[in-house]
Amino acid sequence: MVPKAIADSVVLHSIVDFVSDPLLREIMISHHFSKAFQKQDIKPYEKFHAIRTKYIKSPYLRNLLQQEYLTTKSRVEHPELNSRAIFKEMQSSPVKGIMDDILLSNKRKVIYIDFWATWCAPCLSEFPNSKQIEAYFHNKDVSFVYLCLDSDFDKYKATISRYDLGGQHYFLSAKQSSAIRELFNANGIPFYILIDKDGRILETGNHLRPLSVKDQINKLIQ
Repeated sequence: MVPKAIADSVVLHSIVDFVSDPLLREIMISHHFSKAFQKQDIKPYEKFHAIRTKYIKSPYLRNLLQQEYLTTKSRVEHPELNSRAIFKEMQSSPVKGIMDDILLSNKRKVIYIDFWATWCAPCLSEFPNSKQIEAYFHNKDVSFVYLCLDSDFDKYKATISRYDLGGQHYFLSAKQSSAIRELFNANGIPFYILIDKDGRILETGNHLRPLSVKDQINKLIQ
């Protein structure tokens, strides 16, 4: 896989070298930085300062990008100020320890676990729906747990902040991520686990998307 910094350089210099129309060029460069902000990545904007100052001339685009940068930077550096989430720090624990902690912390509750990653577009596209069912089951006997796999730690917290997710959040190391994928045969993400009030795993799979599992959760809390 090509390192991210090299890929950014190739894309930006290709735009500069091969797009002759000045307006189209600055729009494409701006779009590239904006896409990085959506992934909670501020490094390209900071690293390629010379390109953006030279080729992005429109005050509107410059101001818009700067505001996106400042907002994203705040989420990356101070995620605790922008989130309702509970962050659990267990990177040194075995996967069994993480699962035990989830069960012990949520006794007599239905537990809905979401495996996701900061780079996983389908995972992120479900977060607005996750937020919706979090609100629907507010003050009910349901716990929402998110396990972030194979991701950058800074982007992990910033992403949770950006989507304003509640629930309990665990960041898994590469070793933990591999172990939990193997434990639950999770070949792709997003991947979900539904656990009843007695701590029994009822169902697992990619199909248990937030809105589709709503009725199942309702039946389990009755």
